[in-house]
Amino acid sequence: MNEQTASNLATPYTGVQQETTKPDLRTAYVIEREERELKIYKRYQELIAQPGAMMTPVVDQLCREFNIHSRTTIYQLRSRVAKRLDDAAAETPSLQS
Repeated sequence: MNEQTASNLATPYTGVQQETTKPDLRTAYVIEREERELKIYKRYQELIAQPGAMMTPVVDQLCREFNIHSRTTIYQLRSRVAKRLDDAAAETPSLQS
């Protein structure tokens, strides 16, 4: 019996449905790919923020660092990660009223 099951058994039933977290239904490959894409996205943001940085050399540097053979891949994954970050921000409840 794992710890989560043990804690559920130890919790008395109060008649109120407790909020449960959504299970992560992604495969290990998808999780690994998303982590790698986020790492590349953050590295791109770090490099492009330097004064005088130009997009073409930055993308070339990322291709060398992450062993990517197509410049278009960088553009595609940047847009995927940006969309994921925007979606995550939209799901998070705002503190502003």
